[in-house]
Amino acid sequence: MSTPAGFIDYKIMLCNPDFICPSEDELKRGKKATYQFVIVRDGEDIKSSIDSLTMSSKAYILFGELKDSVKKLALIVELCTNKTISSTDRDAVWINVDKLIKDNPSKFVEVAGDEYLDTKLLISESVNTGLIRKRGNYYYLADTNQPLCGVKQEPTLQSACEFLNSSKNQEIKFSLEAKIK
Repeated sequence: MSTPAGFIDYKIMLCNPDFICPSEDELKRGKKATYQFVIVRDGEDIKSSIDSLTMSSKAYILFGELKDSVKKLALIVELCTNKTISSTDRDAVWINVDKLIKDNPSKFVEVAGDEYLDTKLLISESVNTGLIRKRGNYYYLADTNQPLCGVKQEPTLQSACEFLNSSKNQEIKFSLEAKIK
């Protein structure tokens, strides 16, 4: 853009929106599959690298906080990748966590920083021991077939977490915890 020919090239590229992506952000969102080139502005590379580094450092800080809880880390990998891994092999879990952080640190930070992570772990362990039944994406208590949700809600994982963390349902939560231990 510092020369007239460069400016003309830039304007011509803007006239071809099917082949030239106007920014890296739009390219990452994947709006069009026809993009062959992307316009990169000065300083955009630096900002993108800094954002990526910041997110990766947050992810590794969260990993440091959770590294002793292999079950939580295995659950995080499962929630992020929809791939079940055994929580008995710490090294295998750590390798999967490292791959997840390198591939998608923002997803790791989102799931690992979830306020309901402990409750999701309780639900996962309850499903594995047969205390909670999972039908599709819905959760029910095994002994009473009661849905784990409030009135007029679907018993999804998020609703089940909210239900179990509700003060009026603490008895159910404590009962599940006691039966697991």
